[in-house]
Amino acid sequence: MRIEANTDHPDVLYGADLSNIILSGIYWPGARLRDVNLKEAKLIGAYMPDADLTLADLTWANLNGATLRRACLECTNLTGARLEYANLIQANLEGADTLNANFEYSSLCQLNLTRIRPAGHPIDTLNIHCTGALLWNTLMPDGTFITDPVYDMRY
Repeated sequence: MRIEANTDHPDVLYGADLSNIILSGIYWPGARLRDVNLKEAKLIGAYMPDADLTLADLTWANLNGATLRRACLECTNLTGARLEYANLIQANLEGADTLNANFEYSSLCQLNLTRIRPAGHPIDTLNIHCTGALLWNTLMPDGTFITDPVYDMRY
């Protein structure tokens, strides 16, 4: 499947059902995928900086090694998503459901993780699975601010 930008209709995929699609290795800077169903999609190594994935359903999607730098993942469902080795520098995860999402060895820099919302969990038990992730200028779910570069080795 070849996806090309359509400047006449940039939101042509708004609300589309792309569940189980394989887009591994796709080069798609600035992708506009608002409210798109990407449940169980394969986006391994996808290059999607500045993507708009607001309200997208990425439940159980595989985004290992994806570049989502400055991407808007606001209110995105990341339940069970695999984001190992992903680049999420300056991404917006406000309101994202990160229940059982795996951010191991990812770059989690310049983020505010206090506004993630794992479904079914009280606000005081928020956590994020990010063993080995690079944390830098990042506000963690518990309110801890990580100033200097550090790899998360809590687990």
